[in-house]
This record gives sequence, C-alpha cells and structure tokens, in this order.
Amino acid sequence: MIPVGAIAPLSGRVSIIRPSRSQSPGVPLGRDLPFFVLSGGLLGQDSDWSLHQRAVHAALGISARQVDDALPDTPLLQWLDVVGPATPVIPVIPAMAVIDCDPPMSLEPPREPDGLWTVCAHVRAVLPDNRSLEIALIGDVQATSTEPRAWVPRRARLSKAYVRDNDRNPHHSLKVLALSDLRRQLTLRPDQWPRADLMIARSDLRVEPASFEPGDQVLVSVTVRNIGTDDARVSGYLARFPDCDDRGLVLASFQDFIPAGQAETWKTQIVVGQWGNWWLNASADVIRESQYILKSDVTLSNNHTARFMGKGSPRKCVP
Repeated sequence: MIPVGAIAPLSGRVSIIRPSRSQSPGVPLGRDLPFFVLSGGLLGQDSDWSLHQRAVHAALGISARQVDDALPDTPLLQWLDVVGPATPVIPVIPAMAVIDCDPPMSLEPPREPDGLWTVCAHVRAVLPDNRSLEIALIGDVQATSTEPRAWVPRRARLSKAYVRDNDRNPHHSLKVLALSDLRRQLTLRPDQWPRADLMIARSDLRVEPASFEPGDQVLVSVTVRNIGTDDARVSGYLARFPDCDDRGLVLASFQDFIPAGQAETWKTQIVVGQWGNWWLNASADVIRESQYILKSDVTLSNNHTARFMGKGSPRKCVP
C-alpha cells in the first residue's frame, strides 16, 4: 500500500503532490547625461546617485558581443538602437521594470574594494506598432581605482527578454532566448507567436481502484498535455465537489514545466470520506512569467475535466 502523499512509479516523469490541508514609460537615458524619473523627481548627473544605480548604469555599458558571441563588438545599447525605426532604447530603474533577473541580485556592494558586484539591469524599447521589448541583463561590474563611486563593466549575460503585444493582446508575449535571434523574432506578427495549449481529457483523470468505499485509500492521477507550440509553466489542482454544489475542496495542487508537445502526470493518495455522491475535478493553467509578462492558453475550454464519483447517476442540478 502506498502511503498518503507518496507516489507510485509511472513511465516518464511523475511528480509527487501532497494532499491539501485546507479548503480552500520608462524615460530615455542619454549617452552623455543620464537621468531617471523616480517618485516624481529627476536624478541628474549632479545628483547623489546611489551606488546601485551607478553600478546598473555601468553594466549597460558592456559590449554586445560579451552578452552574445554572435553580436558585433559595439556597445549593447548602441546595438539595440537598431531594433526598429524611431525606436528609443530606454534603460529602466527596477521600480519601473516589468521583469526581473533570475535569481534576484543583491542590492549591497561587495565588501572587497576590487570585488565584482553582480547587478540586474533593465532595458525597454517601444516599437512603432506599440509592441515593447523588455530585457533583464545580469552584469558584473567592478569599482575603478581612479574615480570614487564609479564602476566599469566586466561581463554580462541575458537573464530574460520578452516582446509584449500591448495593443491587441496584453496577455500575450514572445520569449527571446538569445539577443542574436532578436531581429528575426521581431519580424513575427503576434498571431505567429508560439502559444501553449493545455489539455486534460476525461480519460486523463483516473482513480485506482475504480470501486471503493468510504475509508478506503485510492490513488488519483491526472495527466496534463501541452498540445501547443510553446513551453509552459503550469499550475493545477485536484478537487472534489458534492453533487449539485459548487463549494469544493482542494485535494492536492501541483506546479511544473511542460515543454511543447509533451505531457506530465501527477499522482496522489487520498482517503475517501463519507462524501456521498461527488465529482472529482482536475484543472491546469499556464503560469504568468512575471506580474506583467503573461502567457495565454490557446483554448481555455479543454484544460479542465471532471468525473462523477458516486453511486448511480448524477442528479440534474437546478440553478
């Protein structure tokens, strides 16, 4: 007998899920005179910038080639200026950024005078058709020995980058895996962007054994399929609902990553109570990439299913 919360091996990858214990505008940054808008005020070149702001500004002075070997040996911001006609590239302060680096960076400078400081730098470009490019860059900077409170870039790498469709579908975004592929990806229309499509068929929700009594322990499994063209971070749950009652109880929840064209199966043990006639529900959703970077499911009607778990037939419910 498998203990509650444990998992039996299946073909492919299967994750453990535990039973639930409860019911329930950026501003342009000039090359010579950098400035930011923060709390309604201007922090100019003569202002007392924080060390962190200076370090982030220095990180953006890196060569594009140091971020991506396939790019030219020109300053990154200068290279990004070519993403579209009349497209200003805007370094963005963290408070105005829509994405963040992964993992989060420290806001404290290194204790050693010559130590490297790893910071997260954000860049935004608004395209003529109102799409926007959002970039989060992880950069290492080092204090200079000749100028106090000054930093120079040493190396950098791309953390995250997305193109957002701000007009037609603000819930839709395109992930940029490499800056060297940016020009090609910007030629894609939003309706050509890959999208995940989660599906749970009735046969994907299973209970073993099929026949049970109150007090029995049963194994519940659900398979979630990504039949779309984009990878998806997924969250979902298993719940029970009394017949003709929309007040349910979450039995278990899960989160995982499902590549395009693949499926994942989750299993959990539950002990059946004196529940009478009830429904077993399974549902899954695409998790947003961040607060403002969303991923939309192609078809929302096929990412949930339910099975009747009672004696006889379900009642005809009256609203």
